Amino acid sequence: NNIEAENHIAQAIALSKEIKNHKHNQYLFYLTIADYYFFKEEYSISLVYAKKIIKLNPTDFDALLKIGDLYFNMEEYATAKEYYSKVKDYYEGTEEAKYAEENIRECNELEGR
Repeated sequence: NNIEAENHIAQAIALSKEIKNHKHNQYLFYLTIADYYFFKEEYSISLVYAKKIIKLNPTDFDALLKIGDLYFNMEEYATAKEYYSKVKDYYEGTEEAKYAEENIRECNELEGR
């Protein structure tokens, strides 16, 4: 039904405008979309949304790790290491930093093949 579809589109546009007005909602929206495409293994689409999070907060560990994981899964190990290194530097001594360090080692091993 065209009228029903138009109503859904109008609602989506209104919600999109509301999300853009609230930084936290925008963050959650981008993170959810990035996760959705990550699990569908559509890494390039996920990357677009994860990078939008970085624009909101350049030190967000969820987004930095997600981007590192995306590049890792796309076998772009040098770029993955850049993002894992940021996590390691920004969050030294945390579980996230340990995870990033392990992934840097794994990237090094895979690059050496």
